[in-house]
Amino acid sequence: MHRIVLVLSQLWLAILTLANLTICSAAPIDLRGSPASVQLPAALEYRFSEQHLDSPAQLGDDPWHLWPSKTLHLIGESRQLWLRVPLTLDSGERRWLLQSEWPQMGRIRAFIEQDGQLQALAQRPRERYPTFELPAAGSGAPAILYVAVAYSDISLVPLRLLSENELQNWREQSNLWLGLFFGLGLAVILFNFFLWLSTRTPAFFWYVLFQIAVYAFEAVRFGVYVPYLGEASHGRAFVFSAGLAFLCGNLFAIKLLEIEQIAPRHWQLFRWVVAALSLYVLLLATPWSAPVIGIAMPIATFGALVPVVMALLYTRGAQRYLKLYSLAWGLLILGTLVLNLNLVGLIGMSWISTYGQLVGLSIEALLLSFVLGARMNDLQRERTLMANELLTMKQEANQRLQREVEEKTRALNLAMAELRLANASLTTRSLTDPLTGIANRRHFDEVLPKALARAAREQSSLCLALFDIDHFKSFNDRYGHLVGDDCLRQVAQTLQAQLQRPDDLLARYGGEEFVLLLPATHFEGALQLLEELREAIAAIDFHVDGQSVPITVSGGCASWPGSLNSIAPEQLIEAADQQLYLAKQQGRNRICGVTLDSISA
Repeated sequence: MHRIVLVLSQLWLAILTLANLTICSAAPIDLRGSPASVQLPAALEYRFSEQHLDSPAQLGDDPWHLWPSKTLHLIGESRQLWLRVPLTLDSGERRWLLQSEWPQMGRIRAFIEQDGQLQALAQRPRERYPTFELPAAGSGAPAILYVAVAYSDISLVPLRLLSENELQNWREQSNLWLGLFFGLGLAVILFNFFLWLSTRTPAFFWYVLFQIAVYAFEAVRFGVYVPYLGEASHGRAFVFSAGLAFLCGNLFAIKLLEIEQIAPRHWQLFRWVVAALSLYVLLLATPWSAPVIGIAMPIATFGALVPVVMALLYTRGAQRYLKLYSLAWGLLILGTLVLNLNLVGLIGMSWISTYGQLVGLSIEALLLSFVLGARMNDLQRERTLMANELLTMKQEANQRLQREVEEKTRALNLAMAELRLANASLTTRSLTDPLTGIANRRHFDEVLPKALARAAREQSSLCLALFDIDHFKSFNDRYGHLVGDDCLRQVAQTLQAQLQRPDDLLARYGGEEFVLLLPATHFEGALQLLEELREAIAAIDFHVDGQSVPITVSGGCASWPGSLNSIAPEQLIEAADQQLYLAKQQGRNRICGVTLDSISA
């Protein structure tokens, strides 16, 4: 059976390929002026390799073809699929990524060839979908992207190129939708689980198992488990969870419609159907699942249709809720059909093909909950006392659950608030010098590269000044370190008090040295401000044991005009340090400065 399905799928692929032989190569993709997300068309250049190769350099001279269908899909494919995408890398600031919007179900790798050099792309770990980092381009030169896929079960390979920011936006939107759907599913499961605990009605129990199995399938399909368990080496869990979901769905339908009581003669037939589905699901969980993978989608469709057939044939016990029941299963069948058409390449990737089955499942879960509610009304007419007790227990369970959720929410919010305060306090302390109360060296080291980048972007001047307290070592030796600490605090407070702009940064650089960063400040204005700071320090009335002790500082200033030629932070610091050394050589208590344009290369 596996060989027949594989031959038929390869024959269909060959027919579609022959129909597209007039196009031999895909149009190159230019990332330089493209939007933040580029969905790669399914019509990519491809070829199969009988052997699983480690590099595109090992590929032979066989021709490349354009993928013929609307989606890149693999069903029971033992060969290795190679894709080739010509593109032009972005030489700007955007960092591009390659993402396959389907969980990893085997082995997938990506390579980039540029300027004759072949490089394997690094795959980000613990991402729901396989994500590879494209290298930064220096010149926007053309490149060729290769993708090697070895998925032996059932899977899609929808590829797109996106920026880092777009990936974050996609994560937020995807997590929002998945959180909505899975949150709704969890609520339905818990609700019906409590009903089963209250009534011990088998239909509720099988419905809970059915919902757990279905949402487990969706969790596998959307790779929800990957950040916690890692990437999968095969797709067996995908087809196994799908088969298990439809098996549990049929068992739920049998209990809900009471087939054993309504049609005892046909009950034996349905037992054989359930036994066959159970055997198929067990085979999917074994290493010998390959021969039956190819019929997974027909079996899934069959498993979805059987409960509807049951409802249409045996309506005596289901008259009151037949419409809701049929509508619920119809939505699930429709979502399953869209997914299957997507998996075989008859419809392309879209929001509907991605989330359609999940939407149908969520609505189906709500409708089947209403169906169960209608069934509950029947039980109420038969057993009024039990129904009243059930209602009371349901209300108590809901109130208890709501109280617990509210209490846990309040506790969580309180803990989160305390954590935010603690984090803010730790961040402030880690960036503040404990002696002087101004920014420390770490804070300055973080701000300087950003200030340089901003100056280059805005073409504005950036000045950096270093201050050193004159004769501070002899000051410490004479008056002691405690007095020296008071001196450092007084100097820092005096310097900080003279600064008026919020972007100006004063930090303790080390020992008796202070550093001042002045964004958007011309050289002449910086020298004038530094002179005012030097005079303010000299005017400090510092007393030790009743005696006035003069305090002076020497300063060195380096100004960068923000030209297109980049500059390293170390160069700006070194230039200011040289000017500080020059000020000390010239007798201290003075300011020396230089613009980097005046320094010869």
